[in-house]
Amino acid sequence: MTSVHLSEENSHSSIEELRRQEEFSVNMESNEDPTENMLVSSSEMVLMQTAKTDVVNPKNKEKVETRILFDSGSQRTYISQSLASKLKLKGDKEEELKLVTFGSEKPKIVKTSSTNLSIKLNNGKNFNLVANIVPVIKWMCT
Repeated sequence: MTSVHLSEENSHSSIEELRRQEEFSVNMESNEDPTENMLVSSSEMVLMQTAKTDVVNPKNKEKVETRILFDSGSQRTYISQSLASKLKLKGDKEEELKLVTFGSEKPKIVKTSSTNLSIKLNNGKNFNLVANIVPVIKWMCT
């Protein structure tokens, strides 16, 4: 399982400085379970794989070069609302996701809709995905 994050954020990294970029969350496998677990640690450095590629609206072929974050712990694919809007992606059915963070007893419920998108692979072909649209995707880089 591999996941990628897409949003519009300014981030800094001790390894490299990432200039204004689109980041998105894409999961290469789908999961019918609406619960997603997340662990947040502020005292440890975690290195995660990223790559730049085109994210494409399969209906109108609009594309945006995007930095994607691969998150092997994620069970879903996510795209930020701002990137979905730039690509003119429309959300389908709305569902509720239960997000349980480390140390919390109650899940946070987030309403989200899903959309179809493609990412451009190294061989030039497009890979189709279904992603949940979320208000923002943000991670801290120090």
